[in-house]
Amino acid sequence: FELIKGNTDERLYQIAEALRKGASIKQLFEITKITEFFLEKILNIVKLEEELSTLDKDDKLEMLQDLGLNESGLDKVIKERSNILDKANCRNVINYNKKHDKKENRRFSA
Repeated sequence: FELIKGNTDERLYQIAEALRKGASIKQLFEITKITEFFLEKILNIVKLEEELSTLDKDDKLEMLQDLGLNESGLDKVIKERSNILDKANCRNVINYNKKHDKKENRRFSA
């Protein structure tokens, strides 16, 4: 629960995970002091995620469209997520290479 207490980038994900594992709104309010209204909204997202995970692709699309998302909107979200993941992967590769290069330079400079 340490990540839930602090104001970190991971806090929202940790709260959602705690809800998935059965934490109550009241418990999370006591720890985070986030109002129950917002915690309930996070719980609604978790429940929607769980419901979507049981559906096939066509039923998912239909449900999301019923919620007001159209195909072009969904495509945009998917492409943006893909771009974010691609950038993150590139950063990881660059960071790995920088670390690896430093090790190689130390080995050959001695």
